[in-house]
Amino acid sequence: MDARLDAATRQKVDDLAIRFHQPRAAILCQIIHWGLSHEQLEPLDHGESPGLVCYLHLYVPSALHEQVQKAATAAGLKTAPWLRHMVRQVTIQDFPAS
Repeated sequence: MDARLDAATRQKVDDLAIRFHQPRAAILCQIIHWGLSHEQLEPLDHGESPGLVCYLHLYVPSALHEQVQKAATAAGLKTAPWLRHMVRQVTIQDFPAS
C-alpha cells in the first residue's frame, strides 16, 4: 500500500513513530485500524493533498487493504485522501496504552 501524505500528515506520523518507538508503517496500520473502527463525526476532506506529497510504502494484509478501499469508496474518496484524513483526526489518546 502506498500512503501519499502531505508534509503535515507525514510529520504527524513521524512524531507518533518517535513517541511510540514504532516504525512509521506500524503507526499507519494502527491509524488504519482506528479509522475503520471509528465513527466519523467530522466530514471527510474530499480535497487533494496540499503541497508536496511524501510517499510511504507499507505492507498490509490484503484483507485490511480491501477494508480501506471499501471505507474510502463508501466515503466517496480514493484511498490516499481517506488515509490522510484519518491521520489528521487521530490523537495520541486513540493509541493503545502499550
